[in-house]
Amino acid sequence: MVQISYICRAVTEHFINFIKGPATLFGEYEHLTGHHQAQLVCFKAVDLLQEFQVAYSERKWRQVVVEQAKPEDHQWLLNMAADLFMWNLADFMRRVVRVTQLYPERMFLILFELPWNYRLRRQKVAGEMLDPGMLEHLDTNAKKIVTLFRHELEHVKDTGCCPKQLWFQIYNLSKTYSPRTDTVEGVNSFVKLQGTKSPNISLELLSSRLTIKRKIGCVALGNFTWRKCHDHMNESASQAVPGQLFPRHGIVGGC
Repeated sequence: MVQISYICRAVTEHFINFIKGPATLFGEYEHLTGHHQAQLVCFKAVDLLQEFQVAYSERKWRQVVVEQAKPEDHQWLLNMAADLFMWNLADFMRRVVRVTQLYPERMFLILFELPWNYRLRRQKVAGEMLDPGMLEHLDTNAKKIVTLFRHELEHVKDTGCCPKQLWFQIYNLSKTYSPRTDTVEGVNSFVKLQGTKSPNISLELLSSRLTIKRKIGCVALGNFTWRKCHDHMNESASQAVPGQLFPRHGIVGGC
């Protein structure tokens, strides 16, 4: 049964290892290195689905059952293996594939190629975002992109190429989707704390506060490494915010 379970979970284990790894790419897709969510949206989820199809067509668990189990146990073991495999597939479809087809994750299809390269899927995504009938299907972040970059989205819809301003905005957004457990737990703790301190806070304001808290430390380091040190946050804020705006705190930058 252990071997059967391992075989049925092989693709799921591959997905987990991908999430835990650096997600390094080379060549024309090197710009997506470290962008796990963007890779899932652009191609990785489809690749994993194909692995599920291959695994089901091969059904390697049948060989294990025939060679190691008693004949009277064959049928229920085969049924159990099929149920376990389908459970893993359904779980992957619900938790991963379905998410990649919704906004804002669907916007990451714009990142599949570098800005100056033509991509048909970019045109489709831009057309969807600009369609008034799709407005109710867009999340808050996607609506902000439409409001701030409407002209750029129209350019993508017409040409299939993406202006750099829009491309880098979505690129930075995809980088905020970190698969690191400590980062996710830190986000959960921050959300819980803000909900306790400000029970009437809106989701938009909470999202803005969370983004600022996480990003300021990155700016101080000059890269995308996550840091919790408040010294880095103060250093970044002091460069962007005049100290006289926060005179009562006695700290330059007011963090």
